Amino acid sequence: MKAAFQHDAYVKKWRKLLGATFNKHDTLELAKVIQAAKPNLSLYQAKLIVSQCCFYDYEWFATVFIKLFDEEMAAEIDQLLDYLDSMGKTYYEKTNTPEYEKALKDWFNYSFEKALESDGKVTLDEEGRDPILDPSEEEKQIMKKEMAEEEKELGNKIANWIKENPNVQQALPTIFRIWCKNYAHWSWNADWRKVCTQLNAVRQDVLTQDWADLAKQFENLPGWWD
Repeated sequence: MKAAFQHDAYVKKWRKLLGATFNKHDTLELAKVIQAAKPNLSLYQAKLIVSQCCFYDYEWFATVFIKLFDEEMAAEIDQLLDYLDSMGKTYYEKTNTPEYEKALKDWFNYSFEKALESDGKVTLDEEGRDPILDPSEEEKQIMKKEMAEEEKELGNKIANWIKENPNVQQALPTIFRIWCKNYAHWSWNADWRKVCTQLNAVRQDVLTQDWADLAKQFENLPGWWD
């Protein structure tokens, strides 16, 4: 009875999360890849992991799927994504200082106090804003340079990781096919069509094992970190 209940819950969750873009054959294929990375997992356990796959979410792919195979690589990619989210390593370090966090908190507090004194509308205008919150022209140039370098490093890391893992290569065409469809369904990114086009190009590079092009596709993929 317990096993039947667990199976029923698994199937419902699987269908709810992934719908028609995912089928039993895909589940089995990806579960076997995960099982190859983690031999201590049963096939059923691997299928449960697949049932919760968020293939429309780049963070899930970087920090969960890759982590199954290579924890160190996943941590490196996660760090690069943090840098890109913050417009480069230098600005990432700046925005995580006590001075920056205090200035941001003071600005929000000032805006809410001002709202209470007026019509209740909160407007985050320039008044009460510490200059530390805005990047200087020099910082903007550093951001541009660092982001270009980090995008390239990210693309190469993922492409090389795929190249060195035959089990992953086998499953990636399936992953990207699912990802394209789910991205279109879930994303609020206005450029989702462009993202799907490039994801399909990534899938094609995997099939032809054109690793140089694969790195370039990841480097230029819109929506990869936004």
